[in-house]
Amino acid sequence: MGRTVDYYFAPQSPWAYLGHQRLAEIAARTGALVRVMPIDLGGKVFPISGGLPLGQRAPQRQAYRLVELQRFSEHLKAPLNLKPKYFPVGGDDAARLIIAADLALGSAAAMQIAGAVLAACWAQERNIADEKALAELLVEQGLPAEVLAQSHSQAAQERYEAYTQQAIDVGVFGAPSYVIDGEIFWGQDRLDFVERALGRLCDHTKQGTNMGTMIELQSADGTVVPAYEARPAGVPKGAVVVIQEIFGVNSHIRNVADGYAAEGYVAVAPAAFHRVKPGVELGYTDADMGEGFGYKTAVEALPAPGVMQDIQAAIAHAAKVSGGKVGIVGYCWGGLLTWRAACTLTGLSAAVPYYGGGVTTPEETARQAQIPVLAHFAEEDKWIPLDTVEAFKKAHPEVEVHTYAAHHGFNCDQRGAWHAPSAQLARERTRAFFAKHLA
Repeated sequence: MGRTVDYYFAPQSPWAYLGHQRLAEIAARTGALVRVMPIDLGGKVFPISGGLPLGQRAPQRQAYRLVELQRFSEHLKAPLNLKPKYFPVGGDDAARLIIAADLALGSAAAMQIAGAVLAACWAQERNIADEKALAELLVEQGLPAEVLAQSHSQAAQERYEAYTQQAIDVGVFGAPSYVIDGEIFWGQDRLDFVERALGRLCDHTKQGTNMGTMIELQSADGTVVPAYEARPAGVPKGAVVVIQEIFGVNSHIRNVADGYAAEGYVAVAPAAFHRVKPGVELGYTDADMGEGFGYKTAVEALPAPGVMQDIQAAIAHAAKVSGGKVGIVGYCWGGLLTWRAACTLTGLSAAVPYYGGGVTTPEETARQAQIPVLAHFAEEDKWIPLDTVEAFKKAHPEVEVHTYAAHHGFNCDQRGAWHAPSAQLARERTRAFFAKHLA
């Protein structure tokens, strides 16, 4: 399925420091989502895995460790103090800070502050167990100062313990460890293999190999509409209806649905063009865009309720199959339909429109959502002026609105507008939003 790396590490690990920036670069190149998961390596993992704290290892191993650190520091051109002033050092406070940043701001912020913490220990002679030093790092990274207070919360501690237990459960024994679809890659010197594994997943999705099947939905007027459905391996934790762009239920939309299924949701993507043109599956050329825009215009001209009854049928089916709450997410034109669904349809618990064309027009802004909504917009979107986004945000303070330094379509890795950092951050926020409202 969709490219996710579980990144287990200790905030005081020199090997995590040497690999951290490379992991971020690999994630950006492959479009992978990194789950930032600091763990209690010495206190909880080593006693179970048989690992030893540095001071308890044989002298030969300690000496060779310094040789290897020097080699990799020079090879990677990463400054590193072999015997830093503040080491050994406890990593618990720094771990909870990273987790607090993740909880409050998403994985991109967690990766940012984690990199700063690792560099502080191994390149800057700073004490990462000192709260003052951690506060300074937040300021230097432009992150909110209140994250430090949030790091003392019960939620941060519970997440720290959960990550550590998850590491033990999947067989992690050292740090950093990168886990992809259950496969462990231990050590920063395995990052080439990590990139290869992610590359295979890229090839798999680009070849159109999907985990779901096509089904049929029956709308209120009796029309039978095809839909792509992907189901999780275990018991569903809810469902997500995925609404297409103007390019049909193509390989990208199926991949999106597969991603939600891999995270435990039943995912259903109805064919929104079916009433005017069955079987539409377009690419992203200018010709495809023109063709898709024509179909979209035709669907918009249908008498009410038009395509909305097909989306309602998808919601009902998703609720029945999953036995849980249903969310909806849509992209481009699908973002507009998602907003309308949040305002007019039943059976939904959360909605996430991505750069919904038309959402910020006066007609659509006048609507009122009946459920929680998280909206993603692009700051460089030529179709959706930023001033209209601000007007929408002002008119709907109840809607969680985020903007990204990217273009329209930034979430789609098959488009030239794809912007990996924005896609990853928006995905993290969407994941957290659905986890909150579909639980």
